[in-house]
Amino acid sequence: MLALGTAGLQALRQRGARIVAEVSVGSPVSKDLTHLLVEPPSVRTSVRPLQRTPNSGNVSIQCYNHNNLLSEWKASGYLNNRWQGARVTLKLGVLLPTGQTATVTNAVMDLDDVMLDFSNHVATLICVDAFGRLRRNTINGALAGVTYTTESPTKIAADLIGYLYTVGVPGAGYGSIMDPVSWQAYISLERVSGQTIDYTVPAEEDATSWMQAIELMLAQTNSGIRWNSAGLLEVYRFYPGTGGSQMVLDTALNLSRLTTSKPGGDIENSLTVKRGDGAGGYVETAASPLEDATSITNHGHIGKGVVYDYLADLFADNMAQERLDQKAEAPRIFEMDATLETMVLELWDQVTVIDTPAGLSEHALIFDKAVTPGRGTVRLKAYAFTELAEPWLFTENSQTYDSAQLVW
Repeated sequence: MLALGTAGLQALRQRGARIVAEVSVGSPVSKDLTHLLVEPPSVRTSVRPLQRTPNSGNVSIQCYNHNNLLSEWKASGYLNNRWQGARVTLKLGVLLPTGQTATVTNAVMDLDDVMLDFSNHVATLICVDAFGRLRRNTINGALAGVTYTTESPTKIAADLIGYLYTVGVPGAGYGSIMDPVSWQAYISLERVSGQTIDYTVPAEEDATSWMQAIELMLAQTNSGIRWNSAGLLEVYRFYPGTGGSQMVLDTALNLSRLTTSKPGGDIENSLTVKRGDGAGGYVETAASPLEDATSITNHGHIGKGVVYDYLADLFADNMAQERLDQKAEAPRIFEMDATLETMVLELWDQVTVIDTPAGLSEHALIFDKAVTPGRGTVRLKAYAFTELAEPWLFTENSQTYDSAQLVW
């Protein structure tokens, strides 16, 4: 959950709380444009639950342009043909009774276009998902064909991201785009314990996107990536139940509308499981396919998915079993209209959804958030999960994972 502070949360709970926004454009522009904002923009972020990769979509930010500081033809202006691909950071928050502001990073995006309205002296910054480059570009350059041996998966993912986003040198310079503490902490947690990863970065002709390669690596340790409240990339481990609930969402407290559904189109009850064969290919594990007998009885055989892992059978099967646990039955989806205090929730935060008259109390994970400051509303989507007793990741000394143990 984003850290807005006690005073900030209390201010958001007040009727008529004044929402404020801050917008900055990074290198090569390196300018704070907050003083030019017309109004706080609406922003929506979402994540596909299985891929666990955020998508901020398109966001339009309107700025005053009376002095043409945002006109690309003005040599002394802020942009002057130097803005393509610049990182845009949007912070939303609240004006405190003291006159100060409390804000948190709500979205990190790439500046894709600047639309100029000369008649009304307005410039609109068209911002797109900051992961767009990773999804769009295919592997090429110095990393294509590079083979990693006995490296941690997170270290390989960091190299892939750092090469494209910064200086283009594998393993160098990515601290400027990532939270070094977060990434190094997870890299240090990953220790080879009788297993090695022989991974060759695919060549451009294989049409593998950077994001596909990164997701493949992070899947080995059941991790995802997101932009944190400092506006930097971080890696996080996914496992329902290990993080604890970040906020209670209650129809008697902070929800004005709650609906539920169980879409059956996402059911999978049979998964083919493959692991790396050490020669650049894959072989099925001994236990493949993994199946859920109860779900097959209820819904028939639905075998749409294949789970790939570079590690041994045990890790591949455990990763597939976790996916099967979540997909064997139709997921319970919650859609909620919430008060402004809930805008501090981040994608993949764990919440508790409560409606006391209905007897409802469920653990759920946030996978979609839309904040509309002008209306003072937040729309959330979450899906329910069953808390399990222990994660499938184990430490080197066979104790279950906690923050004090090394884990592979």
